[in-house]
Amino acid sequence: MPETNKTPLGCKLFVCGVLLLILLVVWFMRAWSEDLLEEQLVSAAGQGDLTTVKLLVNIGVDINGPHVEGGGPPLWAARANNHDDIVKYLLDHHADPEAPPYPRGQ
Repeated sequence: MPETNKTPLGCKLFVCGVLLLILLVVWFMRAWSEDLLEEQLVSAAGQGDLTTVKLLVNIGVDINGPHVEGGGPPLWAARANNHDDIVKYLLDHHADPEAPPYPRGQ
């Protein structure tokens, strides 16, 4: 008797459902981790941690977005704490000096 490679429709739908679930989890985790990295960039800029600022900018964390609820972009954090080396680094890497200090809509 020859073997058939027919997969029942129920199994195909189950596999598709699992793959969709995995994609959704990856999408949510990515959005969540981006928020954490953006908060770390603001924190590092405010604390004067140039090494961390450079690392986060080099991996592509958004340099201009207002990142922390009730706070502003990294450039504002660096300016507020007189970290001129970080201000210069951020401006050299296209930080927008006109970026609003608070998230849009607040």
